[in-house]
Amino acid sequence: MAKIRTFIAIDIPAAQKEQIAQLQATLRRVGGRISWTRPEGIHLTLKFLGDVDQAQIPAVAEAVARASRQVAPFEVSIAGVGAFPNFRQPRVLWVGIEEPTGRLKTLARAIEEELRPLGFPPEGRDFSPHLTLGRVKDPRGVESVVRALQQANFAAGTFVAHEVRVMKSDLKPTGAEYTALHHIALSSH
Repeated sequence: MAKIRTFIAIDIPAAQKEQIAQLQATLRRVGGRISWTRPEGIHLTLKFLGDVDQAQIPAVAEAVARASRQVAPFEVSIAGVGAFPNFRQPRVLWVGIEEPTGRLKTLARAIEEELRPLGFPPEGRDFSPHLTLGRVKDPRGVESVVRALQQANFAAGTFVAHEVRVMKSDLKPTGAEYTALHHIALSSH
């Protein structure tokens, strides 16, 4: 049976992706060996599932649909920057996600719970919503990029999350390519 590299995500509108692309272009000019996320592929990951049997994808979509029925659409702000694990030893550079009502965390938790019976264990750490800008390939020379990121005072406005997507990730030499397998609306009641 074919395996599909799968994750659950919320797409980011084109206007915000464009602002993120501009930030990446600014940081790229600073230097450093960083593998930058392609702007069109930037998304808010709710859960990474890894390689999933193709036959199991409909059950995954149904589990995500059950979780999505528990949460109404919500507004998300894209603001702030950071690095995992931290700015001193950055491996991943990111921009922040703010969602003060708690619906985003509720949705992520509900997805975890609905997917558990299908054999996808919950993450061992708290859900930390972010948008990945890039992954550090070599720590030498990254300090100047981190400084520029911290000084960027980045904010890309807000958008309303209306749906969750079950996504397929194809790893290619040019970078990951993403395809939406299922679009699942958040509850409208």
